[in-house]
Amino acid sequence: VGGHAWTSSARGLALPADVAHQILVALWLGGVAALVLAVRLSEDRERLVNRFSAVAMACAIGVAATGTVSGYLNVRSVNALTSTGYGQLLIAKVIGFAVLIGFGYLNRHRYLPAINRAVNPLVRSLRRETAVALVVLALTAGLVNQPPAATTATKPFETTIVVPGASLTMTVDPARVGLNDMHLYFFDEAGTGAFPVD
Repeated sequence: VGGHAWTSSARGLALPADVAHQILVALWLGGVAALVLAVRLSEDRERLVNRFSAVAMACAIGVAATGTVSGYLNVRSVNALTSTGYGQLLIAKVIGFAVLIGFGYLNRHRYLPAINRAVNPLVRSLRRETAVALVVLALTAGLVNQPPAATTATKPFETTIVVPGASLTMTVDPARVGLNDMHLYFFDEAGTGAFPVD
């Protein structure tokens, strides 16, 4: 409750999306970790894995939907997505999520049909899925410690000063703390003859 959702301008949407996201992730990834332990002990492995597979799919769809809402509310632009630490961590998290979906697809279509003959391939895959999930959770911890991209992304600063007979246009990019590029453009009275000074 004390995170980014609480400080969002759309708190009424951000907070429920964030809470639902966390619950769905806990069910999905907690279920994967539990399945690693339980699948060898189960007397009806196929039923157990089929039931969990349906729950995991529903959770993954919910995680994608709620994550999209949260991501949009915290980023709001492509510039913020690509130019901020928050945005870059979010991109990495989405890639990790896609890998997890790939594991789920592989587990459901390759290892589940053979579960009664061989359990080890599924268990190995579930362990790898758990390892990727831990990386995604670490990225999430990094996101929590970053200010939302929508509040930190800046556009280049531009201003024009006009004096009798000439004008000066100045741009500063990205106009935030750190390394910036500054460009000065001088124009004559007719607006021609500009030359940049970098």
